[in-house]
Amino acid sequence: MRPGPSYEECTKGETAMVASVLFSSMLLQPVHAGGLGAPDDILLEDLHDARYCEVIGVSVERGPTFPADVYNTVGNNDCPAESWDELTARDAAETMGTPIGILNGPRHFVIDAVSKPADDVPPPTIELNGMVMTYIASLDLSASDVSRKAYEVEPVERDNVWIYDRGTTIFELTDPDGNVYVMQSYSLEIDPDLTIDDLEHLALDLPEGWSYGARVLRATLELDAAGEALVLQDEYRNSYMLNR
Repeated sequence: MRPGPSYEECTKGETAMVASVLFSSMLLQPVHAGGLGAPDDILLEDLHDARYCEVIGVSVERGPTFPADVYNTVGNNDCPAESWDELTARDAAETMGTPIGILNGPRHFVIDAVSKPADDVPPPTIELNGMVMTYIASLDLSASDVSRKAYEVEPVERDNVWIYDRGTTIFELTDPDGNVYVMQSYSLEIDPDLTIDDLEHLALDLPEGWSYGARVLRATLELDAAGEALVLQDEYRNSYMLNR
């Protein structure tokens, strides 16, 4: 069993955790209201254990929220380590033209596929250290977002459908009320050596009454947010979505 991260590792960088919760949950554009299989949907496949990274440009304005633009590498490249490791938040901010830059990743998908809409107009892209990243969303961050911690549930407006194939091993958190959250991606931010093979026996400091486990799917699982996904992270910044 892999040892859990230290208290210092869990508590530092809360802004990065919040960014990871919000943006990893929105990392692809929302699906058409018709859900999976709507005429204008695109199915992105072969995502299982695919590596990706995100950058977030945050503006500082008067008011209760902070506008943020999100870009990621999905569909462009696998976030090469040599390029990502040399990237700084300042470099990202300068490229995006914002006073604050946040680096989110590297991360790996646990899903197998996702349904998303075709874009009417190709979204803008940026290039950082040779990595092309595509704009995926604009959000408003609030002060309460920044204070969120592991195992706290966050609602995110989204209509994407995450797809897990039959035979895939999934990883689930269950809360004291029996609500089940399925891992959608794992992070290398806290433990750079974490692999998908480690997830089954991950050492988590779970809140009282929570449990964690793995199981092999006997049928395809589709998680449809239907307008609002309920998401959370563990102390490794692995992201989960409620299975409703």
